Amino acid sequence: MYNYKSNNYKSTKKNTLIAAGSLALLALSGCSFVEDRSQETVQIIDASNKNPIQTSTPEPIPTEVKPTLFYIVQAGDTLGSIARKVLGNSKRYIEIANLNNLGPYDPIRQGQKLKLPANSNYTASNNIDTANVQRPIVKTDQTYQALDNLLAAEQYNQAIQWLISRDDLSAKQELQSKLHQATRQQVSIYLQQNNPADAKTLLDGLIADQRINKEHKQSFQQIVNSLGAQEGLSVAKNLASRGEFDKAYSILQQAYQADAANLEKNVLFTSVRNQVSENYHQQALRLYRNQQLDEALSFWDKILVINPNDDLALVYKDRVMALQAKLKDL
Repeated sequence: MYNYKSNNYKSTKKNTLIAAGSLALLALSGCSFVEDRSQETVQIIDASNKNPIQTSTPEPIPTEVKPTLFYIVQAGDTLGSIARKVLGNSKRYIEIANLNNLGPYDPIRQGQKLKLPANSNYTASNNIDTANVQRPIVKTDQTYQALDNLLAAEQYNQAIQWLISRDDLSAKQELQSKLHQATRQQVSIYLQQNNPADAKTLLDGLIADQRINKEHKQSFQQIVNSLGAQEGLSVAKNLASRGEFDKAYSILQQAYQADAANLEKNVLFTSVRNQVSENYHQQALRLYRNQQLDEALSFWDKILVINPNDDLALVYKDRVMALQAKLKDL
């Protein structure tokens, strides 16, 4: 007996399998199983952010603009002596000359204002013109605002009185330092006013104050010693002006041996030294021309005692010694 249902099911199942196989073959026929895909074109997608976050450019840090400083020429100054004062080396005079459109041998006059290099180590208390320099505003503790105002206004005497009236002066290092600063500035003012007596009175009072620390007392004592030398220099100036150069030289020699470094910055000392040195140079040259070599050499040696960098004395000393050596071999 024919089972229609059973045969129909089998026939249907077979047809289904054939159809599925055909579809699979059709699908596979469109595929390429090529291992090397290097020739395929690949779409490049820009993954970068088309709207990047805008970052702010940091503002440049302002650089400090140093004020231009000027030196006021004093009597007896030369470009070399000014370079020694403000730059520490007389050989750097050419820098000052170039800044001021001067030739190396151009004359300078008393009262003339000379522009200085930025690395000058001079301060306003040492004859530098800083009248037009804008002072920086410094944030400070409001407790000392009155003091800072006095210092900014260069009212140093009032600042000193404010400081010594403080009960906490001995305990506050900041106040000690400000007192030291104000005192040195006020002493410079007294000396510019040709008033060393008031400067000495101020310093002696502070040295006697038990609240002042040891370091600052020593500094004040050094200034007192310099003031003593200053009085001697005034005497030397009077002696030189009267032509008593040997007496003036003795004072210069003692002062220089006691405090050479500070005296190189002292206008009175350098002025009197130039007078005495010029006189000794003239005497030495006359002796040299008369072949009195030992006597000439003694004058140049004296000059070098109070000015080891005197070029003329160094040159002629070398000449004399070389000449003496030749004469000895004859």
